[in-house]
Order: sequence, then structure tokens, then C-alpha cells
Amino acid sequence: LLCFMTAASSSHFRESLAHMESIRKFYPCRPVYVYDLGITESEQSVMKRYGNVHFLQLQMSRPFVEFNGKAFKGPMFVDMINRVRTRQLQCNVVSYGDAHTMLISKYDHRAFAEVRRLGLVADRAVQNWPQLAMTHPGMFPYFGVDRENEFKQLRRHNEMLQVQSGLMLIDPRNRTTLDKLFTPWSDCCLDANCLSPGKKLL
Repeated sequence: LLCFMTAASSSHFRESLAHMESIRKFYPCRPVYVYDLGITESEQSVMKRYGNVHFLQLQMSRPFVEFNGKAFKGPMFVDMINRVRTRQLQCNVVSYGDAHTMLISKYDHRAFAEVRRLGLVADRAVQNWPQLAMTHPGMFPYFGVDRENEFKQLRRHNEMLQVQSGLMLIDPRNRTTLDKLFTPWSDCCLDANCLSPGKKLL
């Protein structure tokens, strides 16, 4: 069963409606779960007109840390995966999209085969710089990554480029992606020292 997941706020409401329209163009009936990041009741009513739209609130074990407006993603993915794993939601594959992303076609059988094999399939839009250049050295211990090994990989021409997370298919029952990606990401989002090592956040 395929379901859709996104997040909505008043500041990006128009983009969220465009994203919703692109989903409904190809999947008129599949459930869409929207994490409420601050939208009004009237905005919720507008989104509900698309049909089979359900609003969720983040359920977290620790207080949420605001940082550049992006720290919600990790906890949101873990929350969604936990809801599926505990059968609160009936999904086998989750399609996540940022508010500004658009579906341009239906997923074909190859996409579903890949997400079953890998646990995660992301949009292939790639940044033009390696993750090493974009990661504060103080963050590496939180993810159990050897920074020196990262440099060695770069010298071997394995750039390990950043991948956009704007649109992806997720197998919520894949334990490896939960343990190795989403849980460490979520933990970092809930830890001010991981989000910005050495900087005191208010």
C-alpha cells in the first residue's frame, strides 16, 4: 500500500497546495498524511478538499530544537516510521515530498522494486559539493563516522555527494535505514550541540 507524507506551514502553504495537486493528479485516492508545522484551521479545511488528507502532530520523546527551520525532518521521518511499524497507519511504502516538490508521473514497478531492495530511493538531484565540505567536524561523532576515512574516500575520487531529500520513497519496515539513517538524523535534530557544534543556541 502506497501512502504520501509531507509537512505544511502557513509560510509555505501555496507550495503545499501545488504539491498536493501533483499527488492527486496521479493518485486521486491514496492517503496523504500531513505534519502540521503551523497552519490555520481554514488552511487545513482547504487541504482536506483534496480528499483522504489526514493531519498529524509530531510525537517526540525530547523537546524539539528549532534551527534554520529544517530540524523537523529527522523526527518527522522517525515518527512516521514508528506509526507504520505499530500499525497506526497502513502503508507498505511511503512517498515523502517537500512542499515545493512536484510529482511529474506515477511511480512505476522499478521504483517499488528498488525501495524494497534498498529501503530508500531519493530524488537524484545532487549537490555539486561533497558532504565533507558541508559537515561541521563536531557532527561526525554523533553519526559514528570516521572523518579521516572520509578524506581518504575523497582522495580515491569517491565524492559522496549530498543528495536532495526533497522527494523520496521509503520502506518503513527496513530496519537498516531506520537504525543507520533516520534515528541518528532524528537524534541530531533534537540535540543543539549536534545541530551546531560549539555554538550556544538560544
